[in-house]
Amino acid sequence: MNALPTNIDIAKARLPATYEQAKIALASCLFVGAHDRFRRKAYEAILAMKKRR
Repeated sequence: MNALPTNIDIAKARLPATYEQAKIALASCLFVGAHDRFRRKAYEAILAMKKRR
């Protein structure tokens, strides 16, 4: 098994493009998740108002 290097200079490390793409995809998922929670709460509020009438 290959050992991991112990002397990595983080300031000079280059991240692969797939990592950058993964960050964008994750941010999109978080946005969609937040939107879905907001939509669900709005729907629940509408149902609650409907029951009161």
